[in-house]
Formats: sequence, C-alpha cells, structure tokens
Amino acid sequence: MNDQEAFNRIVTHLRLQGRKSLNPNEGSCVYRSFDGARCAVGVLITDEFYHSDLEGKTVDDEYVRAVLKEAVPGVSLGLLNAMQAVHDTCSVAKWEEHFTYVAHQYNLTMLDKNELIPRLLPTGSSVQPECEPQPVH
Repeated sequence: MNDQEAFNRIVTHLRLQGRKSLNPNEGSCVYRSFDGARCAVGVLITDEFYHSDLEGKTVDDEYVRAVLKEAVPGVSLGLLNAMQAVHDTCSVAKWEEHFTYVAHQYNLTMLDKNELIPRLLPTGSSVQPECEPQPVH
C-alpha cells in the first residue's frame, strides 16, 4: 500500500462512517471502538496486527510506529499522523476541508465527495483549515 491508497481508504472509510471512533466511557478517540467504528489509522490495521495495547497511543508512539511499519509498509508515518489528527481533533463537519489540506500537503489526489473517485486539487489550494489538528489518542 502506498500513501495515495492509504489516503483513499481512510477518506472513504471516514466519509461512510460519518463519525469518530470513540471510547464510550471516556469519550476519547480509539483505533477501534466497541461498536465497530474505526479511526483514520485504525481502519488500516488488520486483525493480524491489532492489539488493545495500541489504544491510548498516537502514531508518534514507538510501539504504534513499529506496528504500522509492519501493517502498512510503504505508507508515510507523517501522513498517518496527519490523518489521525484530523479524526481526533476536528469536528466531523470540518473533515472535508482537512482532507483537502492533507492531500495538498502530501501531494495526493483528493477523492470527490459525491462520487468517491479521485480528482486533482486546484492549483493554490494550500490554505490551511481553521482548526489545527493535534493527535489525542
């Protein structure tokens, strides 16, 4: 899997899910929630690589990075960190503008919201969105 494939999968998943993956007891973001929801990074981690020890840690954590290097080789940890931050810290209503921003930052093709197909970003679309995502896993 490469960055574009990971980005497409994350964006499609989050759009279809339409909500954050949360721990119902704490309200904190989780890779996998009890009701089956998954966060931006959690959707890329198959059962083979998932362990509950990942919960409460961000992509910046050494253990999480080691798991991701095995689970999704070839995908930039920076991209995963950025997408985790969008999921964890921005309202769902702001996700689309952040998806576009991340796509621009990583030179990726943005998925069209209605057709779920890639579209090229317009030149000069590098305006940073309002919220400044910071991962909170």
